Amino acid sequence: MQIVGERGLEAVTHRSVAKAASVSLGAISHHFGSRQALLEAALTRAAVHEVGRLDRLALDLQSSLFAVDDWIAAMSTALASDLERDPVPRLAQYELLLACARYPKMRELARAWREAHLRVASVGMRAAGSSRPEEHGRLLVVAITGLLLKQLADPEPHFESNVLLPQLRDLVHSLVDAS
Repeated sequence: MQIVGERGLEAVTHRSVAKAASVSLGAISHHFGSRQALLEAALTRAAVHEVGRLDRLALDLQSSLFAVDDWIAAMSTALASDLERDPVPRLAQYELLLACARYPKMRELARAWREAHLRVASVGMRAAGSSRPEEHGRLLVVAITGLLLKQLADPEPHFESNVLLPQLRDLVHSLVDAS
């Protein structure tokens, strides 16, 4: 995933993975018979990790006292901090999502990842008072995905305070107020 995020999908080869993992080329080639198998294994591992993390987050949200503006602020801070600290994992996620358009076998893994994001957003929207939390959660995920992708492609200064937080706040309150 580090290679995907730093240099793109095309940079993932048996040789580049062996070098990054400090193992022999033969070890990588033995375990992964093709480049496609290597990519699928990377996505599987990342998806399993991310789905578990997101499911724990959804459970934490369900069991906590909930103030909408605190949730929005915490979400904004976490997203912006992750992006600022290390954009490589987010770049890898976007690269892999695009790969699903080319490699249908990878779509099921990406679907599990997307559904985990939707579960977290739906739980948050339900707690915020939405009458249609699944639909509104989907809009929230789409907005976050677009905002983060735009920030990666064309960074804005003060992204969290000037872009992410106000737009997430407006979106969540508009959806809840309209329901």
